[in-house]
Amino acid sequence: MTRRILTAAILIPIVLASIFYLPRPAFLVLMDLILLLTLWEFLNLVSKNGATAYWLTAPMVLGLPWVWAYAERWVLGYFIATILLLLVSCVFQTRDMKTGFASVAGNVLALIYLGVPLSIAGLLQKDYAKELLLILVTIWMTDAAAYFAGRLWGRHKITPKISPGKSLEGYLAGFLAAALTVPLYAHFLLPSWRISAAIITGVVLGVFGTMGDLFESVLKRGAGIKDSSNLIPGHGGMLDRIDSLLFAFPSYYLLRMSLLAS
Repeated sequence: MTRRILTAAILIPIVLASIFYLPRPAFLVLMDLILLLTLWEFLNLVSKNGATAYWLTAPMVLGLPWVWAYAERWVLGYFIATILLLLVSCVFQTRDMKTGFASVAGNVLALIYLGVPLSIAGLLQKDYAKELLLILVTIWMTDAAAYFAGRLWGRHKITPKISPGKSLEGYLAGFLAAALTVPLYAHFLLPSWRISAAIITGVVLGVFGTMGDLFESVLKRGAGIKDSSNLIPGHGGMLDRIDSLLFAFPSYYLLRMSLLAS
């Protein structure tokens, strides 16, 4: 617990300074650094299920935030081209035919699961830094509420095969924290928001953030590991730290395109 608190105390100020003070190119470099670390952890994880990393995956995934930030109209084309190239890589890099499907699925998933969310974070940082911070704060509060409520009152285990330490009480506390955090944050920092939009946003982030955490747990249980790596003291790997955000960023992006932009 002490190591978790100390690590968070160090990382949170760095994250805040990065969001509000780094110029866009520097922030995209930071996103690429996080992408590189999570990509290494993710490909190591899926390799335990027989997947092989393609040499083309890393440069194509790392290039996505830059294309999305500076040439947004080319994103769909870049996405299609990357998937085609990864499918072609399967033809040339597969030695054991039994691993072909797992390999191409793992490499394509890296683009979707890692590249898309962190590209959205890079997109938000330039013009919507307060909204980017909103997502982070909401997920932090959701995780904290679920963790402490689960330790204090957790009795009913509803996902024992995926995440045996999580409880219904913890999940409910996390959802409630998300639903309350967004309206409170919006009241002070996003005063133009309607209260209904803020509540809906909180619910969406709470639900999808939790799903992101559980999705990574499915991958780790399948691979037979507890943490994606030992990179961050007391927290596991980089993927363990941002698993909720990998679902929260895309869900917020879609919500903003529909509800918040209307």
